[in-house]
Amino acid sequence: MSSAGPGELIRTSPRMTAAEYLDILQDVLLPSVEAIYPGLHQFTFVHDNSAVHKARMVSKWFRKRRWIEVIDWSPKSPDQNPIKNSWVAVVREWNNVDGGHHVRSRE
Repeated sequence: MSSAGPGELIRTSPRMTAAEYLDILQDVLLPSVEAIYPGLHQFTFVHDNSAVHKARMVSKWFRKRRWIEVIDWSPKSPDQNPIKNSWVAVVREWNNVDGGHHVRSRE
């Protein structure tokens, strides 16, 4: 999510791996940032302390991309997590569309 909106939503596996997360960063995040903010030379990125987010391969990926500033997040700070608050808004909006008659399924 950014000041321009939530960004692209994609389906993930129930148990995301670090490799899957890297694919999302490379194939979704970077193209989305370029499309929304053409010519941007640096941006700030926040993710929580999930093991997937902190995996060695993910940290290495970010170290190679010095133009992405990753903010260190407190280990036990769910109340500060903007993603959690965004999901509340997404679900609320989802429930209001067409009277809330949606089948909630991963299929």
